[in-house]
Amino acid sequence: MNETRLNESGGGRPVGGRAMPLIAAAVALAAGAAGLVTAIAARAELRRLRADLEDLRATVPAKAEEPARNLAAQINRVLDTVAKRINDTELRLNELARRLAELTTPPERPPAAAALPPAAAAPPAEAPSAAATAARTYTVAAGDTLGGIARKLGVSVSALQQANPDVNPARLKIGQKLNVP
Repeated sequence: MNETRLNESGGGRPVGGRAMPLIAAAVALAAGAAGLVTAIAARAELRRLRADLEDLRATVPAKAEEPARNLAAQINRVLDTVAKRINDTELRLNELARRLAELTTPPERPPAAAALPPAAAAPPAEAPSAAATAARTYTVAAGDTLGGIARKLGVSVSALQQANPDVNPARLKIGQKLNVP
């Protein structure tokens, strides 16, 4: 029993069962429109997020290089400091070796003439010529130090340094020629 109400113009409008499908269709249409607007907004947000992601991908390598450069600079500073300390330590060790060589080298004493019998006295030796003295050199080998060279040659470190004033004991090079006093 569908009941019909008359409107002002005399026409009827269905009440009850027929109005419900129309209302449901209107609600579905409104919900569909809201969903469409939401989907369009979501798609625009997704595009914006993708663009942001691409920007981040482009900047990450550049940002990652900066800490690597900073770390490399720090490592270089540390290595420079270590090299300087090693050089300073090597200079100190060479100086200590020189001093030790001076302390352990017995002083040269001329033989006492009175202790030798007159017949055993050797004739006076000729002084070596300047050419013979200047021609005596030593070639630096691997692992050589000024103190070690002085010990090998039987001279004092200070005499070796005086004969080679332009030589830095901490910077001996393999193959370098040294004058031997």
